[in-house]
Amino acid sequence: MGNIAQEVLQLDNVLLHQLITKIEKVTKVVVELQAELQTKTKPYMSFAEVVEFTGYGSTWVKKNKTELGGRKVGGGLRFKRETVIEFMDQYEVKR
Repeated sequence: MGNIAQEVLQLDNVLLHQLITKIEKVTKVVVELQAELQTKTKPYMSFAEVVEFTGYGSTWVKKNKTELGGRKVGGGLRFKRETVIEFMDQYEVKR
């Protein structure tokens, strides 16, 4: 093959590898977003998820578990996502 043909093939190969890398990155982001969406749409939250979601410490969540709709399930606390959101919304600061 001539030099020009080899250069075109090398360029095509480089572009192909760049495209593959970008597709892999997009795939990773899509998988992460799917996992996040699944987590955010499940009806019940674990104790740790409520702590993370509210931004309050575990002591505060334990003290307010009744108001947050906490339920004992299988030895652990579970919280209905909707109830936690309603609880947080009622303390919205309005100017």
